[in-house]
Amino acid sequence: MRINPRAEVWVGGGLTLVAILVQPVVALAAALGWKLTRMQETDLLGLTLLGIGVGVVMVFHGFGLFGWVRRIRLQSPITLAPAGSTSIFSAQTGQVDAPRPAISLPTPVAAAKLKPARVYASVSTARLVQLAKTPNLTNAQAAALIEPYIDTWLTVEGTVENVNPPNQVVVQEADGPLSHLTCAYFGGGLNLRALQKGQPIRLAGRITGVSLGMVQLQDCEVSESGHSEPGVAG
Repeated sequence: MRINPRAEVWVGGGLTLVAILVQPVVALAAALGWKLTRMQETDLLGLTLLGIGVGVVMVFHGFGLFGWVRRIRLQSPITLAPAGSTSIFSAQTGQVDAPRPAISLPTPVAAAKLKPARVYASVSTARLVQLAKTPNLTNAQAAALIEPYIDTWLTVEGTVENVNPPNQVVVQEADGPLSHLTCAYFGGGLNLRALQKGQPIRLAGRITGVSLGMVQLQDCEVSESGHSEPGVAG
């Protein structure tokens, strides 16, 4: 059977008040000549504290404060607050405010990817072709001789032998009494249709290998032309 909350508050408040007044009454009685033994004093003190405790509990229960405290605990950000939000108790309203969006801190900006510095190879295209054609070697062994120069840069100077769409230019180099071809691939910015057969050209490119007796260069850029400039896309 549930006790009437108002009655519970009155009974709890009265019990607390009586318990609090016990000690002043005992002190007054002692002043008037009524002496208590040590055991009696201890028993009265224990009953006083017990009465205060029971009275306070009854008052809290009567006002429904236990449920109010429980609601605050359940809605606290540490327990059941939604992810990405924070519940804040307001001292002005005595209630738990609605969840508020959490403040998001800026994440560190990813470092920009920098292109590696160009390393130019101290070797000629003729030497690379010679290494690739070393007698009595397998293709794997010949590739191992070229491997130290892969992804290094090389400057090539010669004349335009041919142009193959979309981005290939075959350059004929003159290296002493020998003449050989180099295959250059351009990334863009060069109007290949404007190049003429036999036109002098100077370019820089990244070594990717040797194929069919020709050094393969990628990401090529015109470094310097001869007597006539190659066409540049507008």
